[in-house]
Amino acid sequence: MCPDEWTFYCSRDYAARHGIPRTRAALHGHALVGGGGVMTWRAYEAILQEIGIAEQVAIQQATMTGLLTGVRSGLGIGALPCFIAEGEDDLIRCMRPRAEPDRWIWLLTHERVRHSPPVRTVVDFLYERMKRRVRDLNLAH
Repeated sequence: MCPDEWTFYCSRDYAARHGIPRTRAALHGHALVGGGGVMTWRAYEAILQEIGIAEQVAIQQATMTGLLTGVRSGLGIGALPCFIAEGEDDLIRCMRPRAEPDRWIWLLTHERVRHSPPVRTVVDFLYERMKRRVRDLNLAH
């Protein structure tokens, strides 16, 4: 569908109060929102450790929705997928995503059920919505 790019975002309120860090080094000293689920947190935490800011996580969210909500509410800065965050009017992208050419968002279904009418209906619906969002956000490469 599109590249699976992630970068750091903050809310407009957070930016007004604390400024917008435009580089990874500038993230030092900012409150961070962590979490997003077990698989997401492993990758996210590794990035924070690489930058040396893992101890700055002020709040940990258990789900991706919680992570997005925490950033949106101004609790801190968080790493979010561009596919989701770019369409949020109240979020500001802090910096460009790191280039990771091997990560893409896919829409998959099992071969045994892909022709089942209920499954086909859901897949077709999701495909059209995702394709429109990628086009609207100009995320296709």
